[in-house]
Amino acid sequence: MKIEREEMYFKIYDDNNYLLAYFQPEYGNIQPKEKELEIIDRMIKEGEKIEEGLLYLPMLKFNLREGELDIYTVRELIEAALNKINTWIECLKSIEEIKNVRVVVSHTDPDMLALLLDLRFREAIRLDTIDMPLSSILCRFIDNNLL
Repeated sequence: MKIEREEMYFKIYDDNNYLLAYFQPEYGNIQPKEKELEIIDRMIKEGEKIEEGLLYLPMLKFNLREGELDIYTVRELIEAALNKINTWIECLKSIEEIKNVRVVVSHTDPDMLALLLDLRFREAIRLDTIDMPLSSILCRFIDNNLL
């Protein structure tokens, strides 16, 4: 996995350079606000520690298309979606760092649902080494064919 920083958040890519997720660390109450990016730059360079963050990732694409669908196709799409949702639920329950789960419509694709996962790490993690704990979580999703 590869992680790239983009201002206040990180983009996470798989080995094929496919965007898997976004991670927004909880930096705390940064003051003054007008120096926020400068302070975050320093925090990352100095490897300061965080305990929480928000992971944003794709959950489910419905594969609906324009035009008419026959009723059997609709049933197959819904059954496939339900199976994937059930797999997500089981996988999410097994990851203790996840403190809250929210589902939203993807900001890039109205045919897709996305997950917002509030994470709290067992131990504070360094901002310059966030790839290790995030890789561990994302690999569970990959192993369950969710990503």
